[in-house]
Amino acid sequence: EAELTKRVDLLRGECDGLKKREKDLLERIAVLSKEGEDLKQREQDLSEHVGVLSKKHEDLKKREKDLLERVAVLSKEHEDLTRRESTLLECITALSKNEMELKNLIEELKILKPGQVSLKTVLRALPALILHAIRSRI
Repeated sequence: EAELTKRVDLLRGECDGLKKREKDLLERIAVLSKEGEDLKQREQDLSEHVGVLSKKHEDLKKREKDLLERVAVLSKEHEDLTRRESTLLECITALSKNEMELKNLIEELKILKPGQVSLKTVLRALPALILHAIRSRI
């Protein structure tokens, strides 16, 4: 009986230790469960954030594509304008040359006396004279 009492006391002590350990384990389970829920919530938040970032990435790619297309269009327009500018410069140069020729003809006509000018020269100079007269009145 003493032996059994001793064993019962020992088992009660072990039982109390096991109950305390069970209580500690239940508390740890509760803490871990809470941490697990927090982690699930963070995972969900991160998934939503990844979705938002993915959408922004797609939007940025689309904007980049649009900008590249605009750059290509502007580059083409620039080339066209450069060509037009070159053509205009050629026209201005030709017009300046023509103007100088007309001024020379006018100067030649101013120093000539009646009877010194051939009909061919007068006919060639006539458009220049008309332009000179129009410009003088403007």
